[in-house]
This record gives sequence, structure tokens and C-alpha cells, in this order.
Amino acid sequence: MQTTTFDRTAVERIRIDLDAAIKAVAEKHGISGLLGRGSFTDVTLTIKAEFATLSIDSEVNSKEAEAFKQNAAYYGVDCAAIGKTFRHLGTDYTLTGMNPKATNYPYLGRRADGKTFKFANDVVRAAFPLQRL
Repeated sequence: MQTTTFDRTAVERIRIDLDAAIKAVAEKHGISGLLGRGSFTDVTLTIKAEFATLSIDSEVNSKEAEAFKQNAAYYGVDCAAIGKTFRHLGTDYTLTGMNPKATNYPYLGRRADGKTFKFANDVVRAAFPLQRL
């Protein structure tokens, strides 16, 4: 079937195929693959794809995790906290990275159901304070 125009239904079908293709490529090369956000008009479709290597323990080496490792000490947070769990307002989150450009809520944490949330520096610093020598 040839696609002659992009509409929501066509984009959803294409996205399913792209997800499968990215998964196959990622498995073949031992990396992580993720299809991101996109946009479309009647005649064009743009979708972001992101790939990352895996660490020894099969965690994804994301740009947010790398940013955390590079910047955490500057914000008074222990650099070894990446991947560790903290509790906020009665819910457990796993610290997955940070976006240093986000001044109010730079830290990213994943809840058990996989949903990602942003956190302020004081929340993460209280859970993982930088140990001064």
C-alpha cells in the first residue's frame, strides 16, 4: 500500500513499523533504540530516533545520565547516585539523569511504572548529598 498523504492514521501505522525496525537494529548491535517525538504535514513526516550504548549491567548510557555524571557534583549531589532509588512524597523513583539547562527541575526520575518525572535540585540533593572529604 502506497501512502499518498500523511494523516494521523498513516503516521501511526508507519510508527509501528519504525518501532519494530529500531528494535531489530538495536538488538542486532547490542544497543538501545528509541523512537522519539515527531511531526508531520500532508507531505512530510519527521521523527527523531535515538540510540545509545549499554553499560556493563545493561543500563542505557543516555545523554541525561552522562549529563548527570558530569554535573551532579556542581549541584551538590553524589555522582554515584545515578540508577539509585529515592523516595519523594511517598513514591519511589529511580534517578535516571538530568538536564542541566532546566534550572528549576533538572533531575529526571523514573517511577516503577516507567513514567519519567522531573525533580528540583533540593529533592535530589536531600536524597543523595555530596559527601565532602
